[in-house]
Amino acid sequence: MRIRSGVGAALFFVVLTLALSYPFSTHLTTHVLSHGTDMDLAVWTIGWDVHSLTHQPWKIFDANIFFPFHNTLAYSENLIGVSFIAAPVIWLTGNVILGMNIAALLSVAIGAFGAFLLARKLGLSTAAALIAGVIFGFAPPRFLRMDQLPISSVQWIPFALLALHTYFDTKRARYLRIAIALYALQALSSGHGAAMLTLAIGLLLIWKWVCGEPIAPAQRLRDVGWQGTAALVPAALIYLPYKFAQIEVGLQRQLDDWSISTSSFFTSPTHVHMWLRSVLPDWHWLTGDPDAWLFPGVLPLVLAGYAVAQQWTSASTERQGRAWRRVAFALSVLGLAFTALGVYVAVTGGLRVRSGNRILFSAHGATPWIQCAVFVVLRLALLRKVPFAPLTRLRAWGRHVSAWRASLNSPDHLMFYVALFAIGIWLAAPPPFGIWRVMYWMPGLNFVRVPSRFTVVGILGLGIAAAAGFDRLMRFRGEAVRMIAGVTAIAVLIAEFWLVPMDMVRFENDAAPIDRWVGAQPQPMALLDLPMSDSQSVPLREQWTTRTMLHSMSHWKPIYVGFSGIQPPGYQENYWKLVGFPDATSLAEARRLGITHVILHSDLIAPNEREMVAAKYARFADQVQLVHAEGDGRVYVIRP
Repeated sequence: MRIRSGVGAALFFVVLTLALSYPFSTHLTTHVLSHGTDMDLAVWTIGWDVHSLTHQPWKIFDANIFFPFHNTLAYSENLIGVSFIAAPVIWLTGNVILGMNIAALLSVAIGAFGAFLLARKLGLSTAAALIAGVIFGFAPPRFLRMDQLPISSVQWIPFALLALHTYFDTKRARYLRIAIALYALQALSSGHGAAMLTLAIGLLLIWKWVCGEPIAPAQRLRDVGWQGTAALVPAALIYLPYKFAQIEVGLQRQLDDWSISTSSFFTSPTHVHMWLRSVLPDWHWLTGDPDAWLFPGVLPLVLAGYAVAQQWTSASTERQGRAWRRVAFALSVLGLAFTALGVYVAVTGGLRVRSGNRILFSAHGATPWIQCAVFVVLRLALLRKVPFAPLTRLRAWGRHVSAWRASLNSPDHLMFYVALFAIGIWLAAPPPFGIWRVMYWMPGLNFVRVPSRFTVVGILGLGIAAAAGFDRLMRFRGEAVRMIAGVTAIAVLIAEFWLVPMDMVRFENDAAPIDRWVGAQPQPMALLDLPMSDSQSVPLREQWTTRTMLHSMSHWKPIYVGFSGIQPPGYQENYWKLVGFPDATSLAEARRLGITHVILHSDLIAPNEREMVAAKYARFADQVQLVHAEGDGRVYVIRP
């Protein structure tokens, strides 16, 4: 029965992914979800990964951009784990766009199914687990980042947490090793996802320790074993190129761009959320332009809030007499404090606390002892209601602490996932309220430049909390009522997250015949692709550069230009020296860099400049020799 429900849930999430992404889901071979340099970079990255896995997998990080630097794939997300999914599609069809789009859609469906399995492992009902999967898969902060593969490819996080929970429950070492393997797979798929999973695992380990789980380092190391160590090898191999790139080019994320508008936390473009926003008052913090879509939905917040309220209510025991005990405790503390103050005044002669010229507190002579006597008398007056028995009270506090820890370590781990959601939101919060400045420097987290992306892992916490809230709401209901309520809740969630028709754009990458000719040449080449943009606008230059990178997918020869999250030192200075090629400066710079060939796309030169460019090539014909012409393209070799 469990297997049937699992297969049915998997099919449900696949169908729901296709439905909520319509009409994009019917145009996977030709369209993408957004247009821009980031999308171009993602297409090129998937194409390079699959090409390298096919030809020279051991050189996958020596991508063909930013020649002559090495490990240039490590200047941004490598998406190798995503390429494992896209590669079979690309090998069968030759269509990189189709492979990338299928990988993006599967990241949503697989992640939702992982949240479903995690909720079932935590003891939640099938309906509640489906709710958790729908929230993690399709809540706007998660689903609307589907076009950002480094952020969307977090599907292995719930599976890793599932394995880790199973390990703590059963103490069987193989589940710890499975969790390690899933961590490595997540690191291969997305550096952002690895940072999020690192945060979640670290928080879970702290949580388990607070709830009484022993640290037992020797036992943990034995459980890891050589199998777990071997499972970490892929993650270590991924880490090394980034470390080498950091040494070579100073690869280092800076603490910037982490401020975000308040309206982002209350805004989503779904039809229901836009309607809700339209009927609310025109508050400035609500109507400002959002920087991201971070509102997770009304029903998820309501269900999670109900679960938290029920947790606090069930943990509140022994209420009778609690108020008197608190008063007695406060009087005892005040009596001890003023006793200590009286001793201090007797030794030093007095105490005076100032704020500027204003006296905030003063004590001298017998004043502290008089105040102490007042608190002692009041405490004695409560002896009949609250006897003075400090050892008994200490034992009672110990029982309260044990009960508190037991409530935290509930089977559904509600408060842990509430904390995961809260920390995800807190990390995204703008200064001075956010904690990103404090946590940024922690290992693994400083890979993330924009902390609002941590809301993605927070949505997993919200999904589990909302699922727990649904089960607690249905605790004393009949089977038929629970089934109807579950179907209704899922339908409401789908309606709340509905954004059909989803925006999409046609992706164009028409390679020139000259690029394909270069790809057929067996000899090594280091290429300068011309013309280069001489615009003073950085976005325009970057757009021109990513188009060059897409054209290079026809030959995969090293090219000088590149676009990623990091630029190697001296890149911009050398870029401007090469823009005017051919001339004395650019020729000298090209030879210094080791560039051997030039591809000239004449159709990309402004018509009024073509004669001038042709005259320059004729003037330097003794140094730049034409080796092939096809269509509007020319290939030249730079003579030594």
